[in-house]
Amino acid sequence: MSVVGFAVAGGRSLRMGRDKALLPWGETDLLGHAIARLRAVTADVCILCGPEPRYADRGVPAVTDAL
Repeated sequence: MSVVGFAVAGGRSLRMGRDKALLPWGETDLLGHAIARLRAVTADVCILCGPEPRYADRGVPAVTDAL
């Protein structure tokens, strides 16, 4: 069985006023923490990044939403 881990980072963060994925978390940010946790269980990790391509610097594929 093949397992893919998805970090969901496609929200608009309207109430937060800035990108929640980039908020500090320990020695990284929330998105970095999510990716690290997913990598602990699978090598196949992707980011669901919303309608615009973002987070290309994270070293994992970023998948845009169709809608």
